[in-house]
Amino acid sequence: MYGDYYDKQLPMFGNKGIGCKNCKFSMHGRELERTWSEMVATAEKGADEITVIHDVTADWKVGDRIAIASSSIDHMES
Repeated sequence: MYGDYYDKQLPMFGNKGIGCKNCKFSMHGRELERTWSEMVATAEKGADEITVIHDVTADWKVGDRIAIASSSIDHMES
């Protein structure tokens, strides 16, 4: 997902999303109860550990890949 919040919007879908109209969409992987959490503190560049506010031990396993999104950018600002 490339681009900026204010880039061209796709009809019905906007931008920065996955959309499917008149098609079959399949997503593969194991089902998770907890798919996201918030970090307790900032993760510095190169950190190999993070601490989150929820108990994720039932779902998140060693070797899983995660994405960390910025919370310092207000995407709704104009």
